[in-house]
Amino acid sequence: MQNYNGLLSLLIFCIELVLLINVLYFSKSRYKKLSVVILSLLALYQFFEFLICGMGLKEGFVIYLAFITISFLPPTGVLLIAKVNKINLKKYQGVIFAPAVFFTLYYFLTIKNFRVRECSVIYASYYYPLGFLYGLFYYLLILIALYLAFKNLLTSKDKSIKRNNSVLIFGYLSFLIPMILTILIYPESINFIESLMCKFSFVLSITISYFALDLKRKGNK
Repeated sequence: MQNYNGLLSLLIFCIELVLLINVLYFSKSRYKKLSVVILSLLALYQFFEFLICGMGLKEGFVIYLAFITISFLPPTGVLLIAKVNKINLKKYQGVIFAPAVFFTLYYFLTIKNFRVRECSVIYASYYYPLGFLYGLFYYLLILIALYLAFKNLLTSKDKSIKRNNSVLIFGYLSFLIPMILTILIYPESINFIESLMCKFSFVLSITISYFALDLKRKGNK
């Protein structure tokens, strides 16, 4: 490891792994499976970033794995919030996951175009194809998830559903607000926003863990 690059990713990975194991063994929630998927994807990204920056494995395939890992986070989040609010999206799952599947296949064919621009203790910066289109798909699904959560928070009369939405909204805003503020204060951070957002998402992993383990909520049993 050089200059402690990737060390923060390793630390976050270890903590998120502990959170994941706790949910796997102790959660009785009806949302356990989706929570496990989200925690697994968050932890895996940190692990891959540690391999890239901490262990010097800067090959295109490792970067590809990191990107594909986080590509499935937004659609899984939409499914979780839909399930919390008893919205049946079975007919639309193909559409929701289509962008992630597309980028998985397209990026596999263009692995040679992936490269690391910069590694630091806090973040990694990458070059990858179709960056604007990827960002558009990524943030659009996050906005859809937040829309569903806020809408049902305001309209639902079920207290447990309202509470579940409140917890998940907090989890989303815990990384979105710091990310937006960082871009406003330091515009150059847009070049490594994927990595930085996943660092901010550490709070989301804690929130999801709490969400899956809080057995006192009737709506979560």
